[in-house]
Amino acid sequence: MSGVKAYLFDSHAGRVVNLDAPLLLDARYESARWQHTLKAMQASDGSAQVPTDVGVSLDGVNCAVRPFDLTLFAYALVVNTYHARAVRAKAKDITGRPWRIAGEGPEGKRLEIERFFRKAFGKRSFAQGMGCVWTDYEAIGNGFLEIIPDRTGQPAELAHAPAPEIWVRLDGLGYVQHKQGRYAHFRDYFVEEEHYADLPEKDPLKAKWSGTFLTHFSRYSPWSPFYGVPAIMPAWNAVALWTLVAEYNLQFFNNNAIPDYAVVIEGEAAEDAVEVIQEYFRTHLKGQAHKTLVLEAPNGSKIRFEKLTSDSAREASFRLLRQDCRDELLHAHGVPPQKVGIVESGKLGGNLATEQIEEYKNSIVTPGQEMVVSVLSEIIERGFKVSDLWFEFEAWDLDDREANSRVDATYLDRGVLVPNEVRRERFPDLDPLSDGDLPLGGAAAFEAAIEEIQREVRKAVQL
Repeated sequence: MSGVKAYLFDSHAGRVVNLDAPLLLDARYESARWQHTLKAMQASDGSAQVPTDVGVSLDGVNCAVRPFDLTLFAYALVVNTYHARAVRAKAKDITGRPWRIAGEGPEGKRLEIERFFRKAFGKRSFAQGMGCVWTDYEAIGNGFLEIIPDRTGQPAELAHAPAPEIWVRLDGLGYVQHKQGRYAHFRDYFVEEEHYADLPEKDPLKAKWSGTFLTHFSRYSPWSPFYGVPAIMPAWNAVALWTLVAEYNLQFFNNNAIPDYAVVIEGEAAEDAVEVIQEYFRTHLKGQAHKTLVLEAPNGSKIRFEKLTSDSAREASFRLLRQDCRDELLHAHGVPPQKVGIVESGKLGGNLATEQIEEYKNSIVTPGQEMVVSVLSEIIERGFKVSDLWFEFEAWDLDDREANSRVDATYLDRGVLVPNEVRRERFPDLDPLSDGDLPLGGAAAFEAAIEEIQREVRKAVQL
């Protein structure tokens, strides 16, 4: 944008990438290399193995070529308001909901797994940690979750691995992280140990492996069998157009909102008049308001300034263009306008807003949560050696929360559950009530327990 230049050195492309606005139109500069990879795969005589002579070599490992510049798409997240809001809204709605460990497995094991997920991301909460992974998924089409086991192989920590730094191995056995000339190697968490036995001893997954794993969330596209494609890809031109409009307006106001002019000289003029006018517009007008230009014209000559563009027409067309770009971005994300703070009179009232939210829930939130639940439940089964416990999110929308609160109140009233059981079921991120906080019995204690649950329900409903 005007006055600001951003550059990135892409060591794999072997060039400096200018992240200024016009380059957004060139996001697919790696497509030619990607087409070469696809042709090589098609020429592999039906073998399921991808030829090792294609791809990118990182620290001695053949990795799949990316179909687009992941870093450029990450940068796009900071140049468009509605794109950023849509990504954040989806990440929050999918991974930031209350969760629980469900199933009929041993109670002690269930509590152990709950404690693990609560503390898995260290200083970050579970919602924040998984939110980082899902932000990458929504913005770039790829999200990477790191699983760090203890000495027994049981998961001890989880971490977010930044997607722009991760490359997928061509053999499908793992991933390579490249950051500022340094490398780290990860095995795929869902690949069996036996598949690594035949690797050469010098392979980094044997020689340099730190014992940690990655799992890959990718948005499938036929364009790439290795990497996901972001939801915003079909609307990429809308991102570029939006940025170019912002660039134009910045330049316009940087020139003190002076529109395009034609300088018309009729008859004879002073010898240096043209040079004076050019110098004035080039150096004296930009960034300096309220300047006066004095020109001397010989008798019978005229110098006049004529606008070449209409401010009102340009602003009207820009306003419609920005609205079209905004709508295209939201359509690409599948996010209703109200989720990003847009309220249009006469368009979002009544049943329409409800239907849009319901469609968003069914087509975006629920499938996204199913992906997360599937992976985390598999981590529970493989890492904790238990098959009758699994991860699940609580009900997504407000109506379901209110229904849950009524059910919980009934269970408490009938003595089916105690406050700590409801607290653990609905709010697993909260610590259990201490012995001093638990009711000792009687009507007063029962009322205190009900009030505690009601307070938590009110907090949840207000989120």
